[in-house]
Amino acid sequence: MEEHHFLVGLDTDYSQVEDSFAKIKDYPSICIFEGKHRKNIDYTIAIPTYKRGELLKEAVDSALAQVDCPNYNIIVVDNNAERNDVTEQIMQQYKGSIVSYYKHPVNLGMGGNWNRAVELTPGKWMVLLHDDDRLMSNFLAMLV
Repeated sequence: MEEHHFLVGLDTDYSQVEDSFAKIKDYPSICIFEGKHRKNIDYTIAIPTYKRGELLKEAVDSALAQVDCPNYNIIVVDNNAERNDVTEQIMQQYKGSIVSYYKHPVNLGMGGNWNRAVELTPGKWMVLLHDDDRLMSNFLAMLV
């Protein structure tokens, strides 16, 4: 499978308006598994990742540990097209929970992965959580 990288050159003119979502529209994401409770979601914690399974586990666990919070779900958007890699193996433990897990057929680049997380978010509101960060257990409750 051909790998695509969406890099920005040093000569990029940042004053030009560009539709960055259009760049990734031809690369649909693959749903590895879908989390439960995906109807009428208020909040989505979206976690983009790339080859950082152990750190990702800590991020997902902190997102799952929310207390006194509204109706929410979690989506993980994996920028590594390789199937059955370490990250995918780690993510299998969340199957059947409120976590949904997606992979891309090609590497969309960091910005493309973030944009895809936005596109896949079913909630009214989205929190972007980096795969090397964690949330306090009362984060969503305080956010509301």
